[in-house]
Amino acid sequence: MREITFDRDLFGDLDGRTIKMAYQIAATAFEVMFHYSPRDDIEALLSAEWDEAQCETDAEFDEFYRESLLMTEEGAQWHSERRGQRYRRAFHAGTIAKQLGFNSFAEVGAGIGTDGIALTNMGFENAYLAEINRYSLKMMERCADVASANIRIVDLSKYTKEMATEVYGPIDWLFSSDVFEHIRDLECWLDPWVQSFKCLIVYAPFGTSDKNHAHTAYSRVQFNNFMDRQGFDKVRVLGLAIPPMVYTRRQ
Repeated sequence: MREITFDRDLFGDLDGRTIKMAYQIAATAFEVMFHYSPRDDIEALLSAEWDEAQCETDAEFDEFYRESLLMTEEGAQWHSERRGQRYRRAFHAGTIAKQLGFNSFAEVGAGIGTDGIALTNMGFENAYLAEINRYSLKMMERCADVASANIRIVDLSKYTKEMATEVYGPIDWLFSSDVFEHIRDLECWLDPWVQSFKCLIVYAPFGTSDKNHAHTAYSRVQFNNFMDRQGFDKVRVLGLAIPPMVYTRRQ
């Protein structure tokens, strides 16, 4: 297993205020667009909506994730929380990607776009940010406009991730945060598309969740084994309390 030590000073001259802007305005942008503020108990409300939907087929899964406004509300509430955890995730992922020598990135399940906007403002070349939820796509446009970020948005209900990668590739690395644990038959969804990238940097609380019922039972061990079969080596990141999962393609 390859090891790297996280370099906290790699972006020492970064204007953090500019990058944090999209996160700080997320809740306000949501309120302006949808006329109410993100609620503190939104995760419980989203779980209840998921339970009621009782999705079983691929079409039902896709419709839920496309049509649920609560998905966007959860994103706005979570991305704007005051402790800055979400911002730190993007900063950590970007720092690791730069240490590994990667530049251009794509993001799937980009939500309201704040992570992708942050990475773009850190100097990474944005190939595309892909999302399926129709409300989140609107939020992404609003956040990018406020942050003056030059991003490319892909609507996954109209344009597949494979098509986007083919059109906008080659792409160095894939970023994803709080998405893979929601995808039905994740390995089928990723195979062979992950071969389009040299590196994957992923945050995913794999396994079922009492708080968020939309999580699948798919485990971190299963994902590590899948990535190994795909020809990727896991990178151990030292110096971070909770590092993302990082994989580089075997040479």
